[in-house]
Amino acid sequence: MNDSSEHGAATLGVRDALRFNATQVVPQLLRGTFTLRPGLSSLLARTLPDPQGSHLVSELRRRYGRDFLWVNMAGKRSLLVLDMAGVRAVLE
Repeated sequence: MNDSSEHGAATLGVRDALRFNATQVVPQLLRGTFTLRPGLSSLLARTLPDPQGSHLVSELRRRYGRDFLWVNMAGKRSLLVLDMAGVRAVLE
């Protein structure tokens, strides 16, 4: 785990970033970002037990002990914010 001074965020390790991308980013891209692909959406709904990623995100929060996590999402460093107060802080 790497610490970042910005928002007290931790950087996800390679394994966790791959898990996040494989279970969250890639399925969302397959479902369709702007136009829903019903066939793929139905398949993904049947095969992914936790489509919202609540278990994975809860696990990441426990593991890293932070509400701000830097994750490499599809090749771009992005800040994953895990609570409403954090969202407000980032947007201010």
